Amino acid sequence: MIRKNDVLIKIHLHNIKLIKELRNIASAVRRGILIYQKTCISMPILAEYIQNHRKADQIKGIIGITTLHKGVERLGFEAVEPANRFYRMFKKLTQIPILYLTSTQFSFRKIPPSHYLFISKEKLFNSYLQK
Repeated sequence: MIRKNDVLIKIHLHNIKLIKELRNIASAVRRGILIYQKTCISMPILAEYIQNHRKADQIKGIIGITTLHKGVERLGFEAVEPANRFYRMFKKLTQIPILYLTSTQFSFRKIPPSHYLFISKEKLFNSYLQK
């Protein structure tokens, strides 16, 4: 259970790097698979980073926000849509440049909603650290 004032690590996808690596791939499904694979490969590195962090005992979990939330449960994340509608609108607006650069058929009406992604430190460690 995440509570107010809990220490969380905020993660980000490296959007520019992904855009460069995926720009020649026409299939959205193939791009999604590659992003999933790259994320899966990075999860043990994230777990080790948190395990070795000087505040590891205080860290409760990891949080991120993204429009790429399909299939994240297989990585161990929980996806939750933000409750505040103004924040949801703000996140849609900030996604426009990325979606415009990565989509061949960009449409303002089809901007996907952003979701928070959460994973507890314990679940991360249990899933991705070598035992």
